Amino acid sequence: MAHHMKTLLKSATNGRDVRFGRWIHSTTTSHRIFSWNQMLVMTNINETIGSQLETTHKSQSLFNNKNLISMTEKGLYILMPLVVKAMDKLVDIINDEMLAIKAQKISMPSLVSKRLWDKSGRWSESREELFRLKDRQNTDLCLAPTHEEVVTHLISAAKHLTENHLPIYLYQISSKFRDELKAKHGLLRGREFVMKGEDEVFKCNSCDKAFNAELIATRQEVECMFCSSHDLTKFNAIEVGHTFLLGNRYSEKFDAKYTANETKAKNIYSMGCYGLGVSRILAASVEVLSENHSIRWPYALAPFKVCLVLPKKGSKEDVSNGTAFTQDFANCLSNVLNEDILVDDRINQTIGRRLAGLETLGIPYTIIGGKRITDEMPKFEVIDNQTKNNYLMTQLECIQFLESVL
Repeated sequence: MAHHMKTLLKSATNGRDVRFGRWIHSTTTSHRIFSWNQMLVMTNINETIGSQLETTHKSQSLFNNKNLISMTEKGLYILMPLVVKAMDKLVDIINDEMLAIKAQKISMPSLVSKRLWDKSGRWSESREELFRLKDRQNTDLCLAPTHEEVVTHLISAAKHLTENHLPIYLYQISSKFRDELKAKHGLLRGREFVMKGEDEVFKCNSCDKAFNAELIATRQEVECMFCSSHDLTKFNAIEVGHTFLLGNRYSEKFDAKYTANETKAKNIYSMGCYGLGVSRILAASVEVLSENHSIRWPYALAPFKVCLVLPKKGSKEDVSNGTAFTQDFANCLSNVLNEDILVDDRINQTIGRRLAGLETLGIPYTIIGGKRITDEMPKFEVIDNQTKNNYLMTQLECIQFLESVL
């Protein structure tokens, strides 16, 4: 069979030559192959994550869905690397969109001096939620929950800027720190989060408009802020972003000015900002899409779109070089699809047992090196985890199918 495999798929497809040993491609991206056991090692290095899961997995999952925790302890640990990979994909999307409007990405410090916060007046105003500390020189610092002061200070130092440079778009993606009153496990409301939580919203059944409950918190009667109707429906929502019209609130205090073109006068900047809760966007999307027993990622954010399951160790498929064939196909798919591929190399377990755990992870497509891998014309079993449809496909058919859906 090995000789037959080596002569398989020598036909040209879209200018590429398919062979058993290699997928001929302009670049080699073997680093895009991830093994299940490698992912476990990556996660187990972090003792903190492990201890948190051990104390919380009986009552709630990372995504606040009790039924998602149906795996073994080791199966649980693999979830965190998947979250990190999904977060990276979300950040890539944000970066692309910001680049499209010519925004400039900057890096902000996590530790911010009290001096800047005193200048804006927020050191005394934000008493409860700031994490405060002192360095060895007894300098007051805080872990930054937001960066308006730092950005304004940065702009105010650029004295050469004129009207021609405006508007200026600056953005950052970094961790923020707040001493949340109701800190929870997971991604929705933690003390450390990737920029911006849960919220209460009223929807008016008369004018069909919705508004945050905080906007009418000071009123004696609960009524629509647009039409004064009392026919309201209250529901919980996940707060994933804010928009702020800052005006000159910060720029005036920091003397941040630009030079007008005609008059050469120094004008105060008018500022605005918005914050996207990157980790909360991810968590909220998974909350909305997931089923009782399975995570469902937004397709663009799925950590892996394909997982290849190796034959069980010592099986007929393994002995007949099916394992090597499946591993080689993983490299082939990574290069052709330009995608990260997860290889389930828990070869001491049966394929059925491994599939039960894989179903909970939300990977769109599973390819199994099963019994048909030893046929004269080897075939993989392909599972569409969204529709639950199963297909038997040759190497070439797998490639063509995945190219059409990914």
